Amino acid sequence: MKKISYYIYMVVALTTAIFTGCTDEDKSEPLFTGELNIFDFAPTTGKGGTQLLINGEQFALDVNAVSVSINGVELAVLQSNEEQLLVEVPDNELVDNAPLTVTVDGKVVQSKAKFTFQKAALASYSPAMGKVGTEVSIYISNLPLEITNPTATYKDVEATCVFDAEKACFLVTIPELAEEGTFPIVLSFNGRAFSVDFTYDDAPIFERTITTLPGSDVLSVRSSIWEGADANRFGGIAVDDNGNVYVGELGNMCITKITPDGKLSRAAGQGNSNPDWYIDWRYTEGGSYDADIRPADIKVDSKGNIYACDSWIGTSAFFEPDGKAHFLGNPASTIIAIDEKHNRFYSRNDNCLFMKDLDDYGTSVKSQGDWLYDIWDIGGMDVDKNTGDLYAVKSRSNQIIRFPYTETGLGAPEVVAGSGVSGNSDGPRMEATFASPWGIAVTPDGNILVAGNGAKVYEDGLRSHIDQSIRYIDMKTGMVTTFAGSATSGNEDGMFTLPAYAGISSAEEILPASFGAPSAVCVGKDGTVYVLDRLNNCVKKITTVEK
Repeated sequence: MKKISYYIYMVVALTTAIFTGCTDEDKSEPLFTGELNIFDFAPTTGKGGTQLLINGEQFALDVNAVSVSINGVELAVLQSNEEQLLVEVPDNELVDNAPLTVTVDGKVVQSKAKFTFQKAALASYSPAMGKVGTEVSIYISNLPLEITNPTATYKDVEATCVFDAEKACFLVTIPELAEEGTFPIVLSFNGRAFSVDFTYDDAPIFERTITTLPGSDVLSVRSSIWEGADANRFGGIAVDDNGNVYVGELGNMCITKITPDGKLSRAAGQGNSNPDWYIDWRYTEGGSYDADIRPADIKVDSKGNIYACDSWIGTSAFFEPDGKAHFLGNPASTIIAIDEKHNRFYSRNDNCLFMKDLDDYGTSVKSQGDWLYDIWDIGGMDVDKNTGDLYAVKSRSNQIIRFPYTETGLGAPEVVAGSGVSGNSDGPRMEATFASPWGIAVTPDGNILVAGNGAKVYEDGLRSHIDQSIRYIDMKTGMVTTFAGSATSGNEDGMFTLPAYAGISSAEEILPASFGAPSAVCVGKDGTVYVLDRLNNCVKKITTVEK
C-alpha cells in the first residue's frame, strides 16, 4: 500500500507539473522528445532498500524489458509503464555519486542528476568498560532495511551478536579473556565491518552526590525585569582552579565569589539590591566594586581574571583578582567564552558571533572584534581547552554545535548532538533530544555537559518544564546520558551509585535530586560540576567519586 500511495502521489505531482508548469513565455527545452528520456527521479539520496520513482518517456510496460543501474550495479525494477519506473536501491555502497542508467530494447539513457548512497556509519556504543558477559549496544546510522549475517569478535575471540530491531542496535556480549586491557570489538554485517574500543576490566562503581553549595542560598540570580522572559536565562557561573565559584547575580548587579567553605564576597559590582536598570555601565580602573554591571554571562581563566558581559548596555569587561577593571568594548553580548590557550575572547550578541584577542581592550567600540558568523539562537558557549574548538547550544533548534578551531578564527558550525526535536531522551548523540538547552561546559577530557534548562511549555493550560536535568555527551562513545536531575522541577539534593562507563555515565532508573531551570553549568579542574539553579536561587555542586 505504501508503494502504491507513493506511486500515485508522484503521478499526480508529475501531471500537475506538466499541465501547469509551462507558459507561452517558457523558453526552456520541452520535456517530451519522443525518444527514451529521463526527466528526473526521487529521492536523489537513500540507503539500501530505498525506492526511487523515475519519470521519463518511452519506458516499457513489461518490467522484464527494462534495466536500471548505477555504476554498473543493477537495481530491482518493481513497476513500469511508459512514463514511470519504480525501482529499489540494493544494499551496495558502489551505488553512489553516479547517474541512473536506464536501458530499454537496446536503447540507453542516463539521468542528469546523480544518486547519493547513504553509507552506514558508526553512531555510538555503550558501555565502554566491563567484564565477561557485559552486553555492549552498538548503534549504526543509515542501517539497510534488511540486516544479514551479524557477527562480532572481541580481541579476535568470537562474541555473541544479535540485532535488536526494536532498538535498532547490535547487542554484543563480551566473551571471557585471559588478560585485562583495551581491545577492539569488530562488528560485521551485510559485508561491512565496524570497530570500537572496549576496556576489559571490572567496571568501578561511582557515587554521585548533589548538594546545595553552602552560602549560595542567599543569592539573587533572578530579577523582575527578566523573570517573565522565557527565552532569556541570564546569569552565569564559573569556577577557578582553586575551587572558588563565581555567580553572576543579575538581581543584585554584581558578581559574587563563593569559597569552597561557603564564604561569600563581592568580586565585582556594587551589589545593589534595587538597581536602576537604565543607568549607563560604569566602572573605575582599579576598582571593580565601583562597577555597575548586569552580568548576563561570566567566565574565569587560570589567573583568576573574571570576564563578564552586560547585555543591557552593550559592554563586556574583565576584572583582575586585585580589582582592576578593563573595558573590552564588545557589542551587546549575552553569551561569552574564552580560549586562554589561543588568547581569544568570543561573544554573541543578538545574531552575531564575534572574536577578539583577550588583551585587546580599550574604551571604544573599535575593539569589539571580528565578526565570524550570523547565528542568532546560540545559548551558552564554552571552549575545549585541549583543542580550542568552541561548543555552543542552539536553544531554538534543540541542538549542540561545534565550531572547529582554525588559526584565523573558527570553522563552520557542525551539529554534534541533538535530533532537532524538543524532548528529554537519551541515546546516540544525533538521536537524543534536548529542550531549549542553554548552559554548556566542556569537561577536562573533552566531553560535554548541557544544562537542561527548564524550557517552558503549556500542558492543559498550565506551565510545565520538560527538561530540568544535566545531560552528559560522551564524545568517545557518542552516547548522551542523564548526569543528574530529570524532567521534573524541584529543589532536592541527593546521592546515587552507578557503574562507570568510560569513567562517567548515568543510571537507568530515575535519578534523585532535582533542579529548577538550571541555566548554567561549569566544571572545576578536579572534575567537580557546578550548576546555577536559577529558579531556586542557589548553586548545586555535583561530585562523582569511585567507591
